[in-house]
Amino acid sequence: MYHSRIAKRYAEALLLSASNEKSLETLMQDCLTVKGVSVESHEFRLFLKSPIIKKEKKLLIMKQLFHGKVSETMEQFLILVVEKGRESMLLDIFDEFVRLTNEQKGIVDVEVQTAVPLSKEHETRLIQYFNAYTNKNVQLKTILNPSIIGGLIVRIGDTVFDGSVRHQLELLRMHFTGGST
Repeated sequence: MYHSRIAKRYAEALLLSASNEKSLETLMQDCLTVKGVSVESHEFRLFLKSPIIKKEKKLLIMKQLFHGKVSETMEQFLILVVEKGRESMLLDIFDEFVRLTNEQKGIVDVEVQTAVPLSKEHETRLIQYFNAYTNKNVQLKTILNPSIIGGLIVRIGDTVFDGSVRHQLELLRMHFTGGST
């Protein structure tokens, strides 16, 4: 919880600087650039979390890695994060920044788990349904999870709708056994 509050504060500060400079899209792209390096490089992730590497060395490496590849605002933000000793939280900060940016734009992420791939028609119908349900524009993310047997599990923020066959079978089992596990 403590880390998420810190990540949110840094993300809000980055969002505020983007709002002031009207460079939101640039900063979103910069976040993707830095996250891309992290996804591609296990060493970079270890570097961010390492308490052994001195702050000066981290600052130098961050400048070398991202100078000219991200905006000046992002470069300054990366320096600030390292100077404050929060570089291990950088990816959490960026996730929170993307979430806050999407919230500001009226976009909501909807995660759908299914046992089999959805057809384009089903994806379109789900997007239309959840657009109406949330009164926001939905970004649908589908995940294959054969263990749910059938049906689907939908997650919107902290809300989960479990319409999976596995869940229904579990409810039946609890009903017939009197609620004991």
